[in-house]
Amino acid sequence: MAKHLRKTALLTLGRLPKALEIARALKGAGCRVLIAEPYPTHLSSPSRHVDRCLRVPAPVYDEAAYLDAMEAIIAEEGVDLVVPVSEEAMFAAGLKARLAPQVRFFGPDLALIRALYDKAAFVERAEALGLAVPETAPLGSNAATALAARTGVVVKPVYACAGLGVAFVDQGGALPEGRAAPAVVQARLRGRARNTVSLVEAGRVLGTVAYEGTVHAHTVSVAFRRIEAPDLDEWIEVFARESDYTGFLAFDFIDDDAGKAHAIECNPRANSGVHYFDPGGMARAILGPAAGDGPGPATGPIGFKPEVLQQQFYPCLTEAQGAMLSPSRRAAIWPYLRTSKDVTWDRRDPWPFILMTFTSWRLLWRALTKGERMGEAAVADISWGGTPNAGSAGAPGP
Repeated sequence: MAKHLRKTALLTLGRLPKALEIARALKGAGCRVLIAEPYPTHLSSPSRHVDRCLRVPAPVYDEAAYLDAMEAIIAEEGVDLVVPVSEEAMFAAGLKARLAPQVRFFGPDLALIRALYDKAAFVERAEALGLAVPETAPLGSNAATALAARTGVVVKPVYACAGLGVAFVDQGGALPEGRAAPAVVQARLRGRARNTVSLVEAGRVLGTVAYEGTVHAHTVSVAFRRIEAPDLDEWIEVFARESDYTGFLAFDFIDDDAGKAHAIECNPRANSGVHYFDPGGMARAILGPAAGDGPGPATGPIGFKPEVLQQQFYPCLTEAQGAMLSPSRRAAIWPYLRTSKDVTWDRRDPWPFILMTFTSWRLLWRALTKGERMGEAAVADISWGGTPNAGSAGAPGP
């Protein structure tokens, strides 16, 4: 296929608001924007900023078929840039070694991304760099039993996202038994919780957004406030540099009783913080240090949008409705529902918000029929569980 004069960017997911945010930013930078998705319709599909959506196999059910399909799209569409978005990045990183030298992959290689996604391996890496992390031990070990006897703990799967499988155990309580997947036991910190996402190029942090959740669905923030967090900058810069990381790099931090921040886990992909980046600056960072004619990441910091409070409206509304009978919860949630800007709504590109219920009906149906939270349903077919997958058993229908 003939090469396009403008850059062709391929996003590896379209169903989540952060994908739409990235698509809009890249389109604003002059890119032709494609999205590869297991679902035929999704949040980003009606956007005027998306040139084409292409369906691919769900990587959870057949990783090899997924990678083959992605590689074919890259060749047939003349893709210049591949941008992993969310949990599918743990599979999409397998493309990096298969791409031609002129195709940019904005993410780490397969070995690194999976090592950082591993909650036990991440803690070991951070500790070796002298960075603050909570005391952590494998579930089932003597160290984990001793830790739970000394303090309250959090038990979570080694490979998990969206708060799935997380359990809180009070000091002296019994740890769960019989888990099929490996898990870690981590000292529970009860201070301020903060989240970050950084744009990183070859170990250099180009820009960081820090935010805190204001409304939560289980452990996932559905409304958030951008904050200043200079105390986290050095932690992030050391980790990014020593890992020689490229791509979106996100962390969850919680302060200890003395106010010192500890990173409880790493998310080597984008998170909700991307909604705060200035779109032009984010696009230049993704495209590369030489992208664009104006000041880029190499010559100045990436700015932020003016909005401080933002939300995912429908999940936030669901939480607000669930709080109707609780005066304290209602008072904590409703003000944010009224005052926060929705991350999807754009009057120049209204259809993703207007059609959200229709384009996302498969996720809604799965959540309703399987009793899953929306966050769980949204990643069920793209979340890596620590082992290769092949075949089509359990794959979703059309």
